[in-house]
Amino acid sequence: MAAANNQNVIRRKLVIIGDGACGKTSLLSVFTLGYFPTHYIPTVFENYVTDCRVDGKSVQLALWDTAGQEDYERLRPLAYSKAHVILIGFSVDTPDSLDNVKHKMPSTKPRSTINASFRPRMLAGNAETLRILGLRVTAQSPVLRGSSFYHHGATQSATNHVVTIGSGGGCSKRGCGKEWIEEATEKCPGVPIILVGLKKDLREDPVAIEEMRKKSMRFVTEHDGETAAKEVGARKYLECSSLSGEGVDDVFEAATRAALLTFEKGEGAGCCVIL
Repeated sequence: MAAANNQNVIRRKLVIIGDGACGKTSLLSVFTLGYFPTHYIPTVFENYVTDCRVDGKSVQLALWDTAGQEDYERLRPLAYSKAHVILIGFSVDTPDSLDNVKHKMPSTKPRSTINASFRPRMLAGNAETLRILGLRVTAQSPVLRGSSFYHHGATQSATNHVVTIGSGGGCSKRGCGKEWIEEATEKCPGVPIILVGLKKDLREDPVAIEEMRKKSMRFVTEHDGETAAKEVGARKYLECSSLSGEGVDDVFEAATRAALLTFEKGEGAGCCVIL
C-alpha cells in the first residue's frame, strides 16, 4: 500500500532566484524551519523535499536556493535543471533589485573576481554532475520540520547532494550585469515564473522609511510589482514578509499550483539545461 501511495505522489521542483540580499534565503528558512534569521549572515540552505497536498493531490516539492551574485552565474544551471516553477524575488526597499529583473545592466567588474566578503553557502545538485564540475560533495544535513498550512514537513532528497559556493552581499544596479527574467526564460523556456516582492513589512517600518527618505528613494509599490510582472510575462505577482510570515504560505501555494498546472498540461518533466 505504501508503494502504491508513493507512486501517486507528484514530484515538483522550485527554484528561487534574484539579487543577493533581497531575502530569498530568509523566505525559504521561514517556510521550512519556521525561523527568521535576525541578522544578515548568508546562511546554509540545502535542497529539501517538502510534502504538500493541494487540490487533493500529493506533491513533493523540492526547494532550491541560489546565489544571486554574478560570480556564480556558471553554477546556477545546476539549480535550473529540471525546474518546474521559478520564483524571482526582489526587495521592496531596493528598487534596483526589481530593475534587475527586467533590465540587463552593464557589469563594472571582471567576471572572474570573487568578492572576499562572500560567505559560504550550499547549492544542491546531482552528485555525479558536481564531481564532473570538480565541486566538493558534502554530507547531507538533518531533516527540517515543516511550517506551512499545506505541507507536512521537509525531508532530505536521496538523489541530490550539496556543494559549498560563495554567497552574500547585495547586488547593485551597476554591479550585476544580469537580467533575471532573461536568464530564467533562457534556461527554462516554458516554465512558469512567479514574481515575488520580499520584505513588504519594511514599508511600515519607521527606520526603513527614514533610511529611504535620506537616500531620496521610494519603496517599490504593489502596483509597481504587478506592472513588472505583466511586462516580463510572469504568471503571478505576490508580496510577502518573511519577518512577520504574512503571505509566505500564499507564495508557495501559488508556486505549487503553477508547477501542477505545468504537469497537467504535459509540458514535460521540467527544463533541461546543457552545462
